[in-house]
Amino acid sequence: MKDTNAIEKAIKKKIDKEIEEIVDSFINDLKNKIKPYGGSMFYRFRFKDTETSLMEIWHVKKSLIHLIKENHGDSMLNVKSNELLNKLELL
Repeated sequence: MKDTNAIEKAIKKKIDKEIEEIVDSFINDLKNKIKPYGGSMFYRFRFKDTETSLMEIWHVKKSLIHLIKENHGDSMLNVKSNELLNKLELL
């Protein structure tokens, strides 16, 4: 890696993968543990009086990935960057 931007990009890529794995685990549980009971595999997000449109499972996945990344991506980057810096100090 040539510079700190490349390192940051690599960490962000790792974070994206970690978030996707978290969401995939949830979606797989949803498919495997809830689907056998029947019902629709379309979902509507509701909170108080606010409601989104009806979504298929892949929309739910994309929405969750975006939500987690938006809410936790920067803090994950800070933690992972600090972990890397601490490891480098050990060398």
